[in-house]
Amino acid sequence: MIKHLAQVCFLIQLFICFFVCQVCLVLWMQSPSIFHWGTTSYAFGLLYTQITLFVASVMPERYIYQYHDTLQTMHRSRYLIECFFLPSFIWIFLFTPHNFLGLVNKPIGATVKMGAAGVHLFISLWAAKTCATYQFTMNATMGVLVWKPCRFFREMLYPTIISACAAGAYAMGELWMNNSPYLTILALAYYFANTKGRLQGKTFPGEVIWQQAISILLLISILYLVGITVKCRSLIQCVAMSHDGIGVPMFLKKPPMRF
Repeated sequence: MIKHLAQVCFLIQLFICFFVCQVCLVLWMQSPSIFHWGTTSYAFGLLYTQITLFVASVMPERYIYQYHDTLQTMHRSRYLIECFFLPSFIWIFLFTPHNFLGLVNKPIGATVKMGAAGVHLFISLWAAKTCATYQFTMNATMGVLVWKPCRFFREMLYPTIISACAAGAYAMGELWMNNSPYLTILALAYYFANTKGRLQGKTFPGEVIWQQAISILLLISILYLVGITVKCRSLIQCVAMSHDGIGVPMFLKKPPMRF
């Protein structure tokens, strides 16, 4: 019963991740800004993680033990993808349309881009090197067997810590400019959900579900706060509305519409 509940949660989260990824992707293709690249990169990282978790939840136990090494490699790839995609939050914060730091369309922006790219690449490679070679162990959460590192070294968590700090800085900007406190709560929840138990070497019941849920909710909240919305007439007739009023069809190829 608990495993079936976990499967339903993973499936719902998978559909939400796919939908958010589609929104970010079509807006990035229409307006290839750094902010849209950051949201698309972060969203695809969440989508890949959600796919691996859903596959693990529906995999029969006999296949888990029969293809043990293959499934372990799949879960290892999930952590490797996170190493490279989670720091994308740096770009979301630095080049948000709200322009907290005044970096958008400024000459200093080029210097900041090179610095952010260097930090992103260094942190990602450092964490990925450890995740690629360290031993993994099997854990059960809500009846679902998943693989995770036997121990989380601090360098493995640097991508998560960097993304949490960027999310916290973004939340502080929203609190200062728009008096919006709930994003601060989400940023704190994101930090503790993804680092607290890992640093202590503990596994909490259903942690992979609420870790993903908080991450998805954080991204959706930021998209909404910058003015990105979705209008749908049906499941396949949806338009992603950018912050500058341009509507881009998500599934049917039609010219962009300005509202």
